[in-house]
Amino acid sequence: MNIDWNGEGHPSVGTICEFEVETGEWRKCEVIAVKEDYVVCWIHVNKILATSGVSLRPVKTPEQIAEEERERGIEEMAKILGVVACDDYVAATALYDAGYRK
Repeated sequence: MNIDWNGEGHPSVGTICEFEVETGEWRKCEVIAVKEDYVVCWIHVNKILATSGVSLRPVKTPEQIAEEERERGIEEMAKILGVVACDDYVAATALYDAGYRK
């Protein structure tokens, strides 16, 4: 059972959300209890997380993930284009050499 949560306030029991680990990565968890300012999440069989909610966020949709990947790709290409002339052929050559081709 997953309950929608927009990221505001505390998620409800049953919500699948993400928590931030020390490395800055985000991992999924399930909210199993909410009491006052604390949210308790089930991470996996041997671990739970108790937090005041500051390190939780809603799970990203496939569309959000695809958009982030698109933005990263555009930023990478913009960096490549920033070091070449604005000539279309030169720009296309730089992108091809960097591996951006179908």
